[in-house]
Amino acid sequence: MKRVWIPLLVLSALFASHCGEAAETRVARVPLRVFETQDAKKRLTSLSKGEKVELVEAGEKYSRVRLADGKEGWSENKYLAIYGAVVTSGDATLYRRPSSTSGQSSNNKNMILASVVFIEQQEENEEGKWLSIRGGHSGKWISGWIKEGQDYSTSLDLLGRAITLEEAIIKKDVEALEELSGAGAPIGEAAAGVLVELQPPEGEEDADMSDDLGDGVAPTPDDADSPPPAGAPAL
Repeated sequence: MKRVWIPLLVLSALFASHCGEAAETRVARVPLRVFETQDAKKRLTSLSKGEKVELVEAGEKYSRVRLADGKEGWSENKYLAIYGAVVTSGDATLYRRPSSTSGQSSNNKNMILASVVFIEQQEENEEGKWLSIRGGHSGKWISGWIKEGQDYSTSLDLLGRAITLEEAIIKKDVEALEELSGAGAPIGEAAAGVLVELQPPEGEEDADMSDDLGDGVAPTPDDADSPPPAGAPAL
């Protein structure tokens, strides 16, 4: 018998509608455009990363969402997650599949303290409930499965601060990182760790200053270790 897979976003919205329940919520896992109509021809507004919306109507590619200010528009399903979370332990384990015997995901090392992740899929088996997550930044991507309820927090306040931390790390904004280092765990601890990483190795800064002083003579092309111009005789 052939199995038919229905996207979770569509299935859950249809179920809620059929049962007369309140519409579910979703969060944008990246800065995301919201369009006036499903054909995505005219932009209405945009969502910030981690911003929460109400799922009004699910489509095959775009879903109709309601923003906090009451505006409604259409956003692309693949960028809408079930909810966001923040990694609260440096020992969190990311699995390749929803099974503890599947082995660690190849990017498990990227799932560090205070990482921002987004839950895209849920599954339950004999080991319990599992969550498919995605996140990361600057080439250090996170993708795999974690056990539900372990090593993460879904607090919206914490998620907002973790996204601010992520932006500061990308920009190498020392001032913002210093401010965040005074926050509670896990944000403060993670920010303090990044500040340490951004500091030059001991002695390197003094060496750079000595190099800058030089001997008071401006270098000439011959002083530099650059090759002679094409066709010039070798010295």
